[in-house]
Amino acid sequence: MKSFFLFIVIIFCIVSKLSAQTIYTLDSINTLGSKKSEFYYDQFDRHISTLSYQFGGPQGSYVLSDGFSYVYDNNNNLVEQLFSSVQNSLLTPNTKTLLYYDAQNQVSSITNLWFDASTSVYWNSSKIDYIRNANGEVVNELIFEDLNNSWSLAGQKTYNYVANNPVEVVFQNTNNNGTTFNNVERQTYAYNANNFPTERVFYSWTNSTWDPTIKTTYAYDATNNVIQTIEYLMNNSNWNQYFKEDLSYNSANDFILYESFMMQGNNWSPQYKQVNTYDTPLLQDLIVPTSFSFNSKLDIEQIYESIGPVWSLIRTSQYNYSEEITNSIASLDDKKMSVYPVPSNDILNVLVENESKQAKVFNSFGKLLLEVNLVKGLNQLSMEGLSTGTYFINDETNNLFVRFIVVN
Repeated sequence: MKSFFLFIVIIFCIVSKLSAQTIYTLDSINTLGSKKSEFYYDQFDRHISTLSYQFGGPQGSYVLSDGFSYVYDNNNNLVEQLFSSVQNSLLTPNTKTLLYYDAQNQVSSITNLWFDASTSVYWNSSKIDYIRNANGEVVNELIFEDLNNSWSLAGQKTYNYVANNPVEVVFQNTNNNGTTFNNVERQTYAYNANNFPTERVFYSWTNSTWDPTIKTTYAYDATNNVIQTIEYLMNNSNWNQYFKEDLSYNSANDFILYESFMMQGNNWSPQYKQVNTYDTPLLQDLIVPTSFSFNSKLDIEQIYESIGPVWSLIRTSQYNYSEEITNSIASLDDKKMSVYPVPSNDILNVLVENESKQAKVFNSFGKLLLEVNLVKGLNQLSMEGLSTGTYFINDETNNLFVRFIVVN
């Protein structure tokens, strides 16, 4: 089953080239005022970027801290994920993931790169090639690491299937580019009649034999939602329970309650709880991007930790949904500086509402493109020569980032 392929997790978190005229945003604002995230979608409902802000500016404002951007090919396949963080007041690339596909639009390879800010060059970090059978199932993962600017095979994972379900995954490493392999870890799976996993067991290679170390069991409700997982540790040839998760769902199959427990003595001790509430059905015709991980519109998320046997609320996040259309105004920091239209393809209007400012324009890689003097009132900047993408205006205080988009 695809849910057990590690590369699927990577794919789920990623997605394209900015070609939208309409952008959906979803803000998750922590009520304690510590962090805000914005999620942007194009008119094809593809997740194109996420920006995160930390609360703590000189006037008590949100300051850009990091972000992800995503690029797609003509088949709507995610082909690039870029993570950037603010360094020395600039949004600077950190790591990039490139995905490649075969003729059947299945992932054939994933390459991870890291960015050297001193040279503005990306360097290879690691790579995984996927070998598939006639059914399109991954039967082998070849894991490479960069060695002296060339790919060196470091290990492999081998999958075995029964009725299209992976029942065994074996990880092996190699020190001689694949001439010989050494066993490291093994996982086995069992399934119910609906082909959902009911058990996963981890083994380590010890003294030339596979020793079971950890086991996880899964229970489901009538609609195949996981309602409980229990993890076990092997001790003197016996499985002992040590960790448990309980989940509950609403009628739309969105989980509304999550609780985790650790075994202490013979009792389950509460550890962590999450409670989700959702907007009423009357609001369901509003924006719910398909790549967002809930079927309904998440409204409030509450996180608890345990103090003894009592749950204590430690964080509340509120989710707000909005829609930005072409010619809308994008602004931050109480509209001290606003830009429009968003997106722009010829002239960008910059409205400065307070005093005149000196400002710099950067691309999403943190490269300085332009330095301008902005007067109080309306300023107009030419977008000629800028390619389609996301850009930022940074004022001289280094505390105000205004995001804008160019579509050519």
